Amino acid sequence: MSTVYATLASGKKPEAPYTPVSVQFVDDSGNPITVNTGTVSIPKAAVTATVQAADANTAAGAAPTAAEFNAVVAALNETKKQLNALIGSLRACGLAASK
Repeated sequence: MSTVYATLASGKKPEAPYTPVSVQFVDDSGNPITVNTGTVSIPKAAVTATVQAADANTAAGAAPTAAEFNAVVAALNETKKQLNALIGSLRACGLAASK
């Protein structure tokens, strides 16, 4: 049995919640082959907000002040929240495994 490769070709405007894609299957030599006909929908992940925390600055002195440290903690916590939301969204639409 030969390996089957898929070539994706855009051609349609994305439609929520799915983006239509045209797929052509080819054999090892690049010759088109028919696998099956029909439409396959690939779900989009939900929108994840961008991180809004202010950029952290370098410490003014040898040791960071409480405000400088707290700004870094806030940015890290927001980044973690957004990353977890993105991972959850990818899992929910089937683009990432749960474990």
